[in-house]
Amino acid sequence: MRGGAVDPVLLVDVPLPELPSALSRTPASVPVPGAVTPANPHQVSAGDGGVPARPRRGRRLGAWVLVAIALAVVGAMAGAVTAWFSVDAPSATEAELRRALQQAGAAGTPSGRDVVCIVDGLAYDSFPAYVPTTQTERIEWLDQLAAAGLYAPGQKGLSGGFFAQPIRVYQPLATLAPWGGDKRLCLAKGVRIDALHITGPTQDWRLRGRTFPSVSADVYWTFEQPAPWLARARLAEVALQALPAWGGARWQQQDGQWRLQRRHRFVWFERRWITEEAADRLTAAAS
Repeated sequence: MRGGAVDPVLLVDVPLPELPSALSRTPASVPVPGAVTPANPHQVSAGDGGVPARPRRGRRLGAWVLVAIALAVVGAMAGAVTAWFSVDAPSATEAELRRALQQAGAAGTPSGRDVVCIVDGLAYDSFPAYVPTTQTERIEWLDQLAAAGLYAPGQKGLSGGFFAQPIRVYQPLATLAPWGGDKRLCLAKGVRIDALHITGPTQDWRLRGRTFPSVSADVYWTFEQPAPWLARARLAEVALQALPAWGGARWQQQDGQWRLQRRHRFVWFERRWITEEAADRLTAAAS
């Protein structure tokens, strides 16, 4: 400056150096301390230069692979268990099925005497039987037993109480004891197999949630040591109607022979053929 005059300013166009990339960002892209990072994986992150983040698909795929492997292992184990019970099941023979029935009968399934005994409300023991005269069918039955020698002929009597009613009194004889008692009258000592015919090939059978090889057979039963007094035709006819059904089948009597046809199912269980009833009992006990 000379004498108070202002010197003119010379303006020079000087190029500015380039700013670092961190300082050249727009304010929106500069991270703010304490800010919360968005939870959306597709949102732009602060340190990737604006490139969207990709979802973690690898972990999801790995989880599905583990689930698939677990299901395959469970299926293989189930197949192995099924194979244990079914692959080596041999063809059933009549001798094996007969033996299975005999073993089941000895174990009480079914009891041979249960299917050849009459249970009708009479005691069939050593005490007299008192029957009102109005019960004509029961009187006819006891008359037949008296004619067969199990009871003495019925005698007239009166019931007790203020209003006495006419009754018939039947005294049991010693011949009743081998067949009576325990509120039932048995027509034989038991049952036995007369014939057995396998009805078809081995098939799978479901029992308490498990699958077993099985086979069915028609079994023809007959009386074992029938009572000698069954030779009386009328008595046998009445007794036939009084006998209980066995699995939906009923006894038939022809020419002095007592026979019952019933279809039985057998199951291959623990390397042997047994009746379905026995397999159900054993499976229930093991569960």
